[in-house]
Amino acid sequence: PYDVSVGDSVKIITRQANSFEFEITHISEDALIGENVEVAFADIWKLQKKEVDKAGSAVTSIGMGSLGALMVLTVLLAVTF
Repeated sequence: PYDVSVGDSVKIITRQANSFEFEITHISEDALIGENVEVAFADIWKLQKKEVDKAGSAVTSIGMGSLGALMVLTVLLAVTF
């Protein structure tokens, strides 16, 4: 459900408000796994992936779980109307 690969460095905030930063060492059917950490996809509220662009500078991309995206959309609609 997220555009991540083994070797990517990520920061994850869970639905329980726990924060994890790690390099992905394995991706299972239902979780991202790093050294001494495993986060189930169902528990992810927000995911940031550190990427390096062609110039070599770090770029962060953000993915939000469906609940987080729905909350952002709801706020945007409330402000619009």
